[in-house]
Amino acid sequence: MNTRLNSTLTVTLLIFCCAIAQAQNPIPSISSFSPPAVYAGGPSFKLTVKGTGFISSTVIYWSAFDPPLTTTFVSGTEVTAIVPADYITNPTTTYIYAYNPPPGGGESQNVAYSVIALDPSLSSLAPTAVVAGSPATTLTLSGSNFMDGASVFF
Repeated sequence: MNTRLNSTLTVTLLIFCCAIAQAQNPIPSISSFSPPAVYAGGPSFKLTVKGTGFISSTVIYWSAFDPPLTTTFVSGTEVTAIVPADYITNPTTTYIYAYNPPPGGGESQNVAYSVIALDPSLSSLAPTAVVAGSPATTLTLSGSNFMDGASVFF
């Protein structure tokens, strides 16, 4: 006698899903930079930024209005950035900051950075004398480190 056994097997598959914690990037912090200031009208230069919380994708911003500078990660406490010459054509104070992307991350504090004018140096004045009461005379000043918009006071 052949007996067939019919049965149904029910399998319940339990899939447990859990959230995988993703490491959060730190918020960077700037403590110092080198050089501490630059002269207006100079060439592009390498800015060394020291602080904490730097990662391989940290970028330095010259200001909130400019794209990020070309930034090189050195260590968790140092990055370097190339500042183009056209960012330092005139004396100004800008506010640099570091940025780490998500997850986590964010902007460091803004730190003032000075682009300063060179001290002008006068080497000659022509003519060297004018008679009182004479008509208006053009004076020619020669020297170095004169900036656009500079004024002369007597």
